Amino acid sequence: MYIQCRIYFQNDSAVVLLNSVLVELLALQLGEYPHSAEAKVAVQRWLGAAVRNRFGHLMGKDDPVEEWARLCLSEAVLGHR
Repeated sequence: MYIQCRIYFQNDSAVVLLNSVLVELLALQLGEYPHSAEAKVAVQRWLGAAVRNRFGHLMGKDDPVEEWARLCLSEAVLGHR
């Protein structure tokens, strides 16, 4: 199952689909109760910051934002880098 998440940049935003299990595990790591509104906000803010810090604050037309978000999410939860 997938969860929609919006990643905000200075010039635009993108909606990405993320693995719900990884999203809930990240929520637990952030100290939030899974499936809560607070967890969704916390994950979205954390993931947006992670993507912007790693790939830049401006989004181009053809940037693979979904791949970037999945990479940051899996690195945070699974510890790969």
